[in-house]
Amino acid sequence: MSRKRSLSRCSNAVHRQKLARLSESEDDHQLRLSDQRARQHHLRAERQPPRERKQHQKLGVITDTDYFNEGDFSPSQCHHELPTLFISGNVCQFCNAHRWKEERKGFCCENGKVKLPSQPALPHQMQEIYRVHRQTLLPNLRSYNNALALASLGCSEQSMPGFSPTFKIQGKVYHRFGSLLPRTGEPPKFAQIYFHDTEHELQNRLHHNSHLHPDILTALQTCLHRVNPYVHSFKSAIEFAANHPEAKLVLNAEKKPTSEHPRSYNLPTGSEVAVIMPGEQGYDTDVIIQTRSGHIHTITSIHRSYDPLHYILLFPHGTDGYTVKIPHAFGSGHISPTQFYKYKLQIRSNTDNSIMKSRRLTQQYATDAFAKAESQRLKWIRNNQSTIRAEKYKGLLDAVNDSDELRAGMRVILPPTFYGSPRWYAEAFQDAMAIVRKFGKPDFFITFTCNQRWPEIKASLFDGEHPSDRPDICVRVFNIKLQSLLHDLVKNHALGKVKAYTAMKEDQKRGLPHCHILLIMHDADKPRTPTYINKIVSAEIPDLVVNPKLHAIVTRNMIHGPCGQVNPNSPCMDTTSCGKVCQKQFPREFIQHTVLANATYPHYRRRSQQHGGRTHLLKVQGQNFTVDNRWIVPYSPFLSLKYNAHINVEVVISVSCVKYLYKYTCKGSDKVMAEEVANKPPPRTTLTAYFELNATNPLARSILYPDICSQYIWKGSRWVKRSRKAAKPHEGHGTGVQWSDMIGRIPVISLSPRQSELYYMRMLLHHKPGATSFADLHKIDGNEEETFAAACMKLGLLEDDTEIDKVMQEAALVKFGPQLREVFATILIWTQPSDPMAFWNRHLNLLTEDLLHQLNVQTPSDHIINQVLFEIQQHVERNGYVMEDMNIPKPDPNFVRDMGPRELCEETNYNIQELEQLLHKNVPLMNTEQLEVYNRTIDSVNNDRGLLIALDAPGGTGKTFVLTTILAKVRTMKKIALATATSGIAATLLPNGRTLHSRCKVPIETLSDTSYCNISKRDTTAEILRRCSLLIVDEVTMANRKVYEAVERTFKDIRENQRTFGGITVIFSGDWRQILPVVRRGSRPEIIDACLKTSPLWQQFTIMNLIINMRVQLSGGDSYADTLLSIGEGRIPVEKELGEHKIRLDTDMLIAEENLNKLCDFVFDSLDKDYDSPHWLCSRGILCPTNQAADDINAIMMDRFPGQPRKYISSDKLINCENHHQYPVEFLNTISTGMPPHILSLKQNCPIMLLRNLDPTNGHCNGTRYVINNMHDHVIEATVAMGVHAGKQIFIPRIPISPSDTTLPFKMQRRQFPVKPSFAMTANKSQGQTSKVGLYLSKDFFSHGQLTNMEFTPTQLITKSLQEIVGICTRTTYQQYKPQEGIQKVMKVISEVEQMIQKKEEQHQLQKENLKAKNRELAKKMHALKQELSESKKELTKVKEDLDSSQTSFQALLADEDNTSFEVGLTGNID
Repeated sequence: MSRKRSLSRCSNAVHRQKLARLSESEDDHQLRLSDQRARQHHLRAERQPPRERKQHQKLGVITDTDYFNEGDFSPSQCHHELPTLFISGNVCQFCNAHRWKEERKGFCCENGKVKLPSQPALPHQMQEIYRVHRQTLLPNLRSYNNALALASLGCSEQSMPGFSPTFKIQGKVYHRFGSLLPRTGEPPKFAQIYFHDTEHELQNRLHHNSHLHPDILTALQTCLHRVNPYVHSFKSAIEFAANHPEAKLVLNAEKKPTSEHPRSYNLPTGSEVAVIMPGEQGYDTDVIIQTRSGHIHTITSIHRSYDPLHYILLFPHGTDGYTVKIPHAFGSGHISPTQFYKYKLQIRSNTDNSIMKSRRLTQQYATDAFAKAESQRLKWIRNNQSTIRAEKYKGLLDAVNDSDELRAGMRVILPPTFYGSPRWYAEAFQDAMAIVRKFGKPDFFITFTCNQRWPEIKASLFDGEHPSDRPDICVRVFNIKLQSLLHDLVKNHALGKVKAYTAMKEDQKRGLPHCHILLIMHDADKPRTPTYINKIVSAEIPDLVVNPKLHAIVTRNMIHGPCGQVNPNSPCMDTTSCGKVCQKQFPREFIQHTVLANATYPHYRRRSQQHGGRTHLLKVQGQNFTVDNRWIVPYSPFLSLKYNAHINVEVVISVSCVKYLYKYTCKGSDKVMAEEVANKPPPRTTLTAYFELNATNPLARSILYPDICSQYIWKGSRWVKRSRKAAKPHEGHGTGVQWSDMIGRIPVISLSPRQSELYYMRMLLHHKPGATSFADLHKIDGNEEETFAAACMKLGLLEDDTEIDKVMQEAALVKFGPQLREVFATILIWTQPSDPMAFWNRHLNLLTEDLLHQLNVQTPSDHIINQVLFEIQQHVERNGYVMEDMNIPKPDPNFVRDMGPRELCEETNYNIQELEQLLHKNVPLMNTEQLEVYNRTIDSVNNDRGLLIALDAPGGTGKTFVLTTILAKVRTMKKIALATATSGIAATLLPNGRTLHSRCKVPIETLSDTSYCNISKRDTTAEILRRCSLLIVDEVTMANRKVYEAVERTFKDIRENQRTFGGITVIFSGDWRQILPVVRRGSRPEIIDACLKTSPLWQQFTIMNLIINMRVQLSGGDSYADTLLSIGEGRIPVEKELGEHKIRLDTDMLIAEENLNKLCDFVFDSLDKDYDSPHWLCSRGILCPTNQAADDINAIMMDRFPGQPRKYISSDKLINCENHHQYPVEFLNTISTGMPPHILSLKQNCPIMLLRNLDPTNGHCNGTRYVINNMHDHVIEATVAMGVHAGKQIFIPRIPISPSDTTLPFKMQRRQFPVKPSFAMTANKSQGQTSKVGLYLSKDFFSHGQLTNMEFTPTQLITKSLQEIVGICTRTTYQQYKPQEGIQKVMKVISEVEQMIQKKEEQHQLQKENLKAKNRELAKKMHALKQELSESKKELTKVKEDLDSSQTSFQALLADEDNTSFEVGLTGNID
């Protein structure tokens, strides 16, 4: 705050600030002192040259909350303060009510529309009583009012344990009025005390209120006898009734002076009691007065005497309360109860504000008024049910849960417009879920609570008041600050750019208002890593010296409790079987680093005092208690500093917080109402108008019904095109398409027998655009289905028990024999038929058809059936399952015994002749490094040395070539060599490769520091381990160290040998410059701790290196290989201005503008002519940092790819979810983490990638790339495109798949083909896949080394700017190598030769000789080119030696089993 503003505030409110300081606590004093210190700091800073700072942009995001310094912000940035209400200078021009300028104009009187007479001043005698006895009277004013009231108050008051500053009621409020005189023998009550035994009136009042002061009570009742018109009228009524027993005395509800203007509303005059003689008719709302009876009458809430009869100290003059038909000051209509009491509950400069000064009595009056307003709304709803039903049900019916039939016949329905009703909660929750469906799950969950100590509140109180006496001021200040907070979050991007948000205001149990806010951030500002979270959120006590003001705010507002043993009666304590525990789980555990656990929120950094954490001393129940970081509620330093309140900032991991935000109450629909609608003709609705729009406007036919509001607006009874001002260009919808931010949502309908067709119709509306009628809606592929359910079934939106039969039938049309049996086994494993035995019997003939044909028999014999079952069993067991779980017959044990153990046969039955040929070809081609690894490994195996080798081999150095040769040598020695890898795609590159997890049965779910593999000493796998001589594990950098430790313990146990790994030879190969273990939401220390290098096993390994990059060397790019190693080893200098561990890419590597089309043109340069070549398609790709980026590029390429697309729609459902109605199907459709998309669009011949391990042994594993051969309704036929399994075919059915996101608050299942297009993929999926790549750097790569996976080929990069790249353990990036035009001829020759080798294996030797001849010719041309460019004979000789060496290395590369195509480059041209 500036000095001028501070002085102005002091000069106008000196007296009020003095009163506030007299009552301030020690905490208040410390906070004020810290505020003064902060202001002095800013005054000193103002004398220095100002430092430029971008205003309001991510002020809450800093390098780390450890480095937060409140001195870095100006007062306007870090302090939000309002002027005092009384000096704001903003008074309503119509009613003189004081208001803040930030408040809505007219909130007090609707801009003059509501005009009521001024509240009369209290009688002089009563004012004197208030002045003299202020300290005693005001705290007990509610008790004095009850002692003097003429009518009683009936309600269920709710009292909170401990301190409860609010007045709370539950249920309905009644004002009751009895007879004027008590029955004989009964003591007088309420109004009776005024007229019965008046000599002992004071004693009669004190009899029920002994704690009241007699002198004050005497003075008040004397004053009321003198001024209150009801007391006078009731005295006269008693006398009149005694003389006229036939007359009826009433309090008339609508008594008005007839001489007054109808627009005015004045004070009552004359007698308040009316006389109705026999034969005259009164009103239903009149209150009948009886002189002596036991009856008690309830005063209707709209009676004008409802307020003055009970609140006699607020209205001593008998001022009328609310009644119906009070006209507005102008215009038509009448004043509502809400408008009436909003006008009454204001502070005005021209009145004494006695209502607002009455503390607890004011709270009771306001609560009573709210109950009156709500009762009038409920009464209208009850009397207008038909109107509500017609409005609510003229479109789709909504149901809040499945048990509607149990609630049929309910007569009163609360509409969703009624706050707090079941349908209100349902609508609010579904609106929030619609936002989540469109923009993704929330990223921040913020709780903002009102602070009663705000100076704006204290300065706006009357003398002697406490903030708890004025909830109206607290709420008004809170609402203003809430709007400012939302403006900072949404408009000023305090925590980053917000894509969407939702907020929910409510009151705490003790009365303070608070608001829950959910923020959905843009991708660049999502808190995905612990490092980024530490930039925004802190759960630690600030430094008192650096941040004195923030320290005072946090220690006052952000400390939980304390609770537990120091305060066992804290409200957060809950009684369990283990005793009392804190519901909020405080105190939390100390933790050195923020951890993203599998929970709703992260485990924030909370350091102990030994590790730099701070403490704070508190007084808890009179005792000193030291609070440390375990008690701190997570907060944002910037927001807490600015708003000085409890602002809990949580990073959201799960979407379940949306459910908490709207406490979802389930109620059913009304059966009678539904029947009424069914019997009426269909009205014109938004849906029927949508049908008409589609029939007349072709442009609207591509828009789904829920999205129609984004381009059209509902006016009257039709859809009208939105104006260009209300819409904006929308990405992904074509050029010139205008979309607004409006989100449409169809009411949720639960699936029940009574409304199943409505449920399925709603499902169709989310998937089928352009329908012109209800009949057209269930027309699929030109055929009109009988029901909406049948249409959904046709689209694949529903699961069908007959689908697996259709899969077999479609597969049998093109294949039979072993492939058909593999399809059958795949269905058994993945789809789990409800009756497997019946499924087996139905398709037995198809499964045995080829064997019947071979043997020329008609009926399958036992031998044929056993043969089929044995093949099925082999497939089942290869995938880690057993036949017993399939619930079909097992093959005869004798038959199986004759065939031998499958796994053991696979590891021993090799073609020795082929392996020897491979050795004869490969060993002479090895360079020195490769030969050393080979010799030492074979020596260890031969002599049982148990050598442990860690082979560090960057890509392109011939690692797979060496491992393949070693495996061949060991297997020719009739020994078992196990080839494994940590990923499925890496395992397919090794002969008979398996994943380490499946081969050794690693317990992934329960993995710990003491785990063993799930291998019994009696099964076949144990026998393989006992006979094993060599274990190879490729890509060891990617798995958790606990995996290898569990495998090592298992080998020791199975082999009964305590040497490491049971004494066998082990090779761990990989590239430490690439991807480290994936620790879900793990911090850097956690990722490093999971690495193999932190395991005790690593110390026992001998490290060997392959450094020579053969592929790059052949292309003449030695400098390129050096650059790659420099990047991976962290030798490229960091540019600190970009951030920690970041380097800058060269500009010649980038496409300047973000143009995905240019990137696609570079990678798929000849798509129009080579699209039908599987090798060409799958030898290139675009690598992306995220799945979403890959999906975006795949969509672009699928549009480019020739052919007609075919769309497969998934069937999504929740599993064992009680609240399944909370999550509509369209929300489930948006979830794609670890699953194929809901709508899978494919084309003939397009490349796809498998997303599940269907048959890893045959190469069908997660990450394998295929080309589609045929697409059927229920099965996709595809062929493996590259690698050792190239050419193998697979039939892929739809299988149930669950998401990999464990933070979802439910379990779901998607039935879909486990594939997705593979033009683009994430870097994790790229191993061995492509030889020409482009990199899409839309954001930082989140794991170190991902960009060095494809280091051996030319690439093209695209980025939004000079995109920096994040490293975790080392600094990494990617270097591009550009081949020159002259080498293109050589590349073409090499490519032709390589294709000939692949297609004609029988002519391998001849082709090899041709290739050598062409290489010699190439060497001559290269040598001649170097001679022309060289001036030195020494350099010419050196070039010749390099080229001769390249020829030998090139022969080694051609012999590699990868058969991966490549491109080479040289400097210069070739004639």
